[in-house]
Amino acid sequence: IDSIISLGQILNKIGATISLLVIQKNKKNNAIKFINTKQEDNIKRSRKESLNIDIDKIIEEYNSVEETENKIILPIDKIIGSYNLSVDSYLIKDKTPSVNAKQLFEDIRKLNKELADNKLMFKYHLNEIRKSVEREVK
Repeated sequence: IDSIISLGQILNKIGATISLLVIQKNKKNNAIKFINTKQEDNIKRSRKESLNIDIDKIIEEYNSVEETENKIILPIDKIIGSYNLSVDSYLIKDKTPSVNAKQLFEDIRKLNKELADNKLMFKYHLNEIRKSVEREVK
């Protein structure tokens, strides 16, 4: 297997996705390209419109050697354990932002101090209310 190319949902009523499986004889490397060429609005299109696929764009993506947000190249030994050849399983759609642990710790420290200050203010105001009520009752 040289590449798996996801074309997305062609038949929108049943939610089935169509993929092209590219097999290359006498392949030199042991990597598989996972390529996502599906359009986000394929579900909204009619079946006839969805079958009009931009073949040139697919071939261009297939022939390019670098990875993109729509393409990842993995060695076969990374895939064999899962037996999963779904393109969506290997492409990460939403990149999680990196977390600055030092800044996060500082923010938590500030919030804890603010919470402690608020507790002190709450106790102070509660004590003032009690004094006021006691004066009124006497």
